[in-house]
Amino acid sequence: MRDIAPDAPPKPELVEALQADGADGAAVLREQARRLEQQATRLRELAVAVHQKRVQTELAKLLRGKEDAIDLVHAALLIALLDNDDLDVHAYRKEVERMARELAATFPRDADEKAKLAALNKYLFAERGFHGSRSDYYQRSNSYLNAVIDDREGIPITLSYSTWSSVGASA
Repeated sequence: MRDIAPDAPPKPELVEALQADGADGAAVLREQARRLEQQATRLRELAVAVHQKRVQTELAKLLRGKEDAIDLVHAALLIALLDNDDLDVHAYRKEVERMARELAATFPRDADEKAKLAALNKYLFAERGFHGSRSDYYQRSNSYLNAVIDDREGIPITLSYSTWSSVGASA
């Protein structure tokens, strides 16, 4: 089977050699293909399990700290990372930090919590267009901070979490 290139059609001389075995050659090849497909499925499952365990370990480590010192943005992004192993946590952290800086720049020097919350609501909902889910309330992505940032849509608890943690970070 070493003569089979994964990115090219089979060589005519290989087809000729295998066809000499008659129907048995084709049956052996189909059985080998079935085993390889099963192995590929198990390898994909193993990769998911390893990824999830790594993220769970990182999240558990993060949550072991003092409650008021836990990085909630990082924790929320790790939860999203469980379902999306391509998620660039660092990029989204930078985006939240950028948004927090942009928002903080609008605060008057002596702004109280009420003024900060009003500015936050204006920034997110009036200026940036964030809103609650309008169609599929139960879609998982409505709970993932990265998807809420990208889509500007989410369930109210996700929107309130992300808005309040931003205010706290910039206060």
